[in-house]
Amino acid sequence: MVSMHWAAATAAALGMGAAASAAVVSFSKTFVNNTSTTQLYTYSMMVPVLEGYPTAMMSGQVTATLIDLNGNGASLGNDGTTAIYTALINGNAVQTLWNAPFSHAASAYGTSAIPVARFEQVPFTVAENIEVMEIRIRLRLSARDMVTVGANFDVIPAPGALMGVACATGLIGTRRRRY
Repeated sequence: MVSMHWAAATAAALGMGAAASAAVVSFSKTFVNNTSTTQLYTYSMMVPVLEGYPTAMMSGQVTATLIDLNGNGASLGNDGTTAIYTALINGNAVQTLWNAPFSHAASAYGTSAIPVARFEQVPFTVAENIEVMEIRIRLRLSARDMVTVGANFDVIPAPGALMGVACATGLIGTRRRRY
């Protein structure tokens, strides 16, 4: 006979999996170039993942606002070879946005919003559990100008992974009665 706790265990596993398993990296960072030459900036934000999983869905986005501070226009671009936004899992690049070549400009004393770039619900499998998630921003900014970059990267278990957790927990909740 199957225990009545099976339904409760399955519901708890699905609820815990959906709430506890999402991992997110998110930030907003302002870069100000106070020098008289164009500068290359690299910024990374890493987050350890407490509960790893080998299959998941990932999403991310990046946006920016470029501001000219000295009256001669402003420019933002990549280093010529790499993307401005790179999402990494366990140190390996898994997705990029604003790929090379990329550039954007603002007029004299102007402000220019760079349209959002995103990827959504991209399935992937890793050879090992996810331990660290990271966003790396690498950009060139014109002299005496400013840019504010907002970025995020999130990973949630694939639907099949949640069902596997639910089934495993449901099996643990079963028992046989002996007569």
